[in-house]
Amino acid sequence: MRLLEILLLVADLVAFLLSAVPLPGRARWLRHAAPTALPVMGAQLLVEGPRWQMVPAYALAGLFVLVWLLRTIKPAGRPTARGRTRRLAAGLGVLGLTVAAAPPMILPVFGFPHPTGPYAIGTVTYHWVDAARPEVFTADPHDRRELMVQLWYPAKPVPAAARAPWVQDADAVAPALARAFHLPRFAFGHFKYVTTNAIPSAPVAADQPSYPVLIFLHGFSAFASTTPSRSRSWSPTATSSRPSISRTPPRRWSSRMDARRLGCRGSR
Repeated sequence: MRLLEILLLVADLVAFLLSAVPLPGRARWLRHAAPTALPVMGAQLLVEGPRWQMVPAYALAGLFVLVWLLRTIKPAGRPTARGRTRRLAAGLGVLGLTVAAAPPMILPVFGFPHPTGPYAIGTVTYHWVDAARPEVFTADPHDRRELMVQLWYPAKPVPAAARAPWVQDADAVAPALARAFHLPRFAFGHFKYVTTNAIPSAPVAADQPSYPVLIFLHGFSAFASTTPSRSRSWSPTATSSRPSISRTPPRRWSSRMDARRLGCRGSR
């Protein structure tokens, strides 16, 4: 779970306790801290971004603020809830907190272990189009063979740089993945918040003249992000051997697939 998500759940818990637990006269002012769940929720939505797993926590934050308002503006002399009613409200509050905490804990915005090798990780994605080969899986005679390739390579550390997303184009991939598992479209929407340890277009590490190339194919029923830890952990542990990739910075291109344009050399 992300930091503000944890803080929101804690704020919900504090608001519940302030509403449900009787306070002595001198400590009743603490009840005015119950609305803090609302600004925490706002900060979480603005900074980290919303996701469906947090909807119960959002609802509880609003509910506890409403309860606080009702108790604050309650007319003087109005009878308070009886013991059985208070216990029922407390039980429902505990149930609500459990329901609010379960989804983000079961389906968190997860991270990946930090690489153990001596290098940072750089990554770049290519969209290759082979203008000399027609696409055989379409009826359009003008279509040409296309291939998406993502590279991970030993890079210079750039501590302040943004990290690459785990799933590129997650807004398109996540609904398709949900359909494959017969789940609602929004089921994997939180994938767009997951980042890796790789730095997009980071400068190649300069302490070796070349690095080995390892080609990994994820398979027909998977996609590039299904094996991120394995493929990225290979990158920072690279040592010089053949075939190898030169330290020429990668660049985008769309033309005939030729390994020499990638800066590769060695046996074919």
